[in-house]
Amino acid sequence: MTRRFPALSVLLLAFLPGCVTQQVASPSSTSSGMERPITTEVVRMDSGLAALQSFEPLVRRVTEGGECMTAATAADGVRTISVVYPTVRDPRTQIMIVVDAAGSILQYIERRGGVASPTAGTPPAGGVDGPEQTSIELNFQTGQARAINAGGGTVGYGVEGNTVDFQYQENLGSPVMMAEEVLGRCGGRR
Repeated sequence: MTRRFPALSVLLLAFLPGCVTQQVASPSSTSSGMERPITTEVVRMDSGLAALQSFEPLVRRVTEGGECMTAATAADGVRTISVVYPTVRDPRTQIMIVVDAAGSILQYIERRGGVASPTAGTPPAGGVDGPEQTSIELNFQTGQARAINAGGGTVGYGVEGNTVDFQYQENLGSPVMMAEEVLGRCGGRR
């Protein structure tokens, strides 16, 4: 019989030098109705430019095909523009851009792997025992950004920092360039 000690592994992570653990919570759904794949879990987070540059996404971005979706939010003129690759019925990558009335990007959210289909019933299980996932989030209103690898049977790992460092980072797939591509493709500019 194999015994697992998840509390012990979390405790050990908390005391490793240069390692910060934190609870990462994602709401169950977004304004576009898409389920968010990463649930509350302990994730080892690093920060700094060196950590960002050495971060390797666990899941590669899929950009073949693609279906656009848009939704208005409660805020005046703020819209959510999403594209799901390769299709809504077979989602492997979802990129969601929140723009204001002028078309300026407020937030960039990218999910790779374990993305729930808006047409399916139950989202894939998240957390350590769920499918491998990479999440990249840039909030241009707060200036905060993070990239997280989770699932696949291991404790999540991520890096956090500011949007200036993250926005053109090649190892993340240049999020701002991808955002511009999504906005051009899905009619996000007014």
